[in-house]
Amino acid sequence: MLILERSGNAWQIAKRKLSALTKTAVMVRLIEAPETLPEVFDGLSAHQMQDLRNYLTDQIIYLSGMTNDQPLTREAVTARLEPIPNYYHKQYCREPLEACYNETCMTSNPIVFQKCVRN
Repeated sequence: MLILERSGNAWQIAKRKLSALTKTAVMVRLIEAPETLPEVFDGLSAHQMQDLRNYLTDQIIYLSGMTNDQPLTREAVTARLEPIPNYYHKQYCREPLEACYNETCMTSNPIVFQKCVRN
């Protein structure tokens, strides 16, 4: 099974929905060669990026529980991201701010959502 395939300068995901194997392969790539991750992101749709981001967040929380330190919470992980209102105002988005919090803008404005996940 081909997980990631190269298409020109971008990596393309072979399926529309990301499998657990694909998400894990991307996580390993992030650990081994984080500088190549933008190439992987180029092949993802907004929905796939959301799915991958959620998976990576879950894995960070899970793996942090395996250490002797205090496990991370979802709030601790997302606190390291750019605050939604800051990003929203930088994009001059016409959607209501609530659409950014709820990620409902993904369908109407997938490019802005993809930029947000990339950053």
